[in-house]
Amino acid sequence: MGKRDMMDFDNVVDVTIELLSKQFPKECSCGETYVSLKDYILNTTPCGQPISYDAEEEDWTTNNPLGTLALSNCKCRTTLALSSKDVDLGIMHRLLDWVKTETKEKEISSRDLLDILRTAINQKVLEKSDEH
Repeated sequence: MGKRDMMDFDNVVDVTIELLSKQFPKECSCGETYVSLKDYILNTTPCGQPISYDAEEEDWTTNNPLGTLALSNCKCRTTLALSSKDVDLGIMHRLLDWVKTETKEKEISSRDLLDILRTAINQKVLEKSDEH
């Protein structure tokens, strides 16, 4: 992958918001329904750091991604997951390349990087006015 194909932080935030938004509405087993990513962010509590299993394995060019999970608790305390399932393989490779580059440059773990990313995503989603 050439330098021109590299994603920057803002690209990753935007792409990830778009991918996560496709997972809504999301319903908890208690019956609570989260109609949007914004609703989910406002009404759940993050549970631990997000994890990319591919980054943990340092499998940056996998053809069968293990995936990425970000867990949050519903008000009823049930754990809900946002995941990278159904993400196009080309996009997944670009995101993994970004994780690989950023973790090396910043000398931080992929979990710490994804936690920073989650904070930025949450902030951007909450600042955005509803477009519905």
